[in-house]
Amino acid sequence: EPTVAEEHVEEPASDVQQTSEAAPTIEIPDTLYYDILGVGVNADMNEITERYFKLAENYYPYQRSGSTVFHNFRKVNEAYQVLGDIDKKRWYNKYGYDGIKQVNFMNPSIFYLLSSLEKFKDFTGTPQIVTLLRFFFEKRLSMNDLENKSEHLLKFMEQYQKEREAHVSEYLLNILQPCIAGDSKWNVPIITKLEGLKGSRFDIPILESLRWIFKHVAKTHLKKSSKSAKKLQQRTQANKQELANINNNLMSTLKEYLGSSEQMNSITYNFENINSNVDNGNQSKNISDLSYTDQKEILEKIVSYIVDISLYDIENTALNAAEQLLSDNSVDEKTLKKRAQSLKKLSSIMERYAGGKRNDKKAKKYDTQDVVGYIMHGISTINKEMKNQNENVPEHVQHNAEAN
Repeated sequence: EPTVAEEHVEEPASDVQQTSEAAPTIEIPDTLYYDILGVGVNADMNEITERYFKLAENYYPYQRSGSTVFHNFRKVNEAYQVLGDIDKKRWYNKYGYDGIKQVNFMNPSIFYLLSSLEKFKDFTGTPQIVTLLRFFFEKRLSMNDLENKSEHLLKFMEQYQKEREAHVSEYLLNILQPCIAGDSKWNVPIITKLEGLKGSRFDIPILESLRWIFKHVAKTHLKKSSKSAKKLQQRTQANKQELANINNNLMSTLKEYLGSSEQMNSITYNFENINSNVDNGNQSKNISDLSYTDQKEILEKIVSYIVDISLYDIENTALNAAEQLLSDNSVDEKTLKKRAQSLKKLSSIMERYAGGKRNDKKAKKYDTQDVVGYIMHGISTINKEMKNQNENVPEHVQHNAEAN
């Protein structure tokens, strides 16, 4: 039975702790994933998410130091892929392992990348590309499948975007209200929040995008607003042009290397059929079959595209949410001015953690290379494990699997 207890990680909650903290209201046939994350079976999503990031961030830098650490990192990500999804969690609670045998798990470092990009979701919501890629990978869709569903997905994302912007605007109002009311310690919980977000993948470029947008949106609602208004307009136009190119580049690259269900075997796996995870007869370009240099180059492109698309999306969402906050017809001009002043102060706090544009580019490049190295390690390690398991499958089982 896999365990994630290491010296540098908190021990999972004991049975006694779990019972006392959250007595189960239903009988769960399999608590392994709850045990891996160290939460009780009645833990809410906030507790599950918090525990996931704590464990994942402890294991992430040490994945290549030994098979045990990578195994634990992988299991923590598997646990969150199940318990962090309402539908999968329901199936797991009802049927245990049998309920998730057909779940398509993502390469742990790819899943961790996507999770990191939504870690700031109170300020940004979940980036659309993260939602779409999770859907794409979990369903093992071909690019043709994705294109066929594009109209339906676009309608869904449009509605989701409105809700997302409303959520961010409401969150901004909640955290800025003490400042608006004149509380001298209003910034303490914000600093605590940012300290907790510090150190996650791509934290610096995300914070740089947020602080820049908040600063200039705030200034457009204060004196001498024309300069900031012009900067926002220029940046928005540039982002739209770049976003169109990057979207095309990402779709083209995904179509070439992850366009078919067979090619998805490089970065997804499931427990239903060991043989389905290894496809030696596939003639399509497969990331796992590329040379080290080519694999690194392709994955760096994909990760870079995903991050850039997320950042443009984050800026657009933050801009619209901030505008909603500062254009609220239900309050008077004096209150709106105080909101703008408070938003500008929030931007100044974020600037301490962002470090400016130059630091932003350097950090983005470093994090991209870092994530890609771990993705490659995951591809290699998981493929070896699957092949070893495949070789150890009894001949009659293998024959039956192939016949089916």
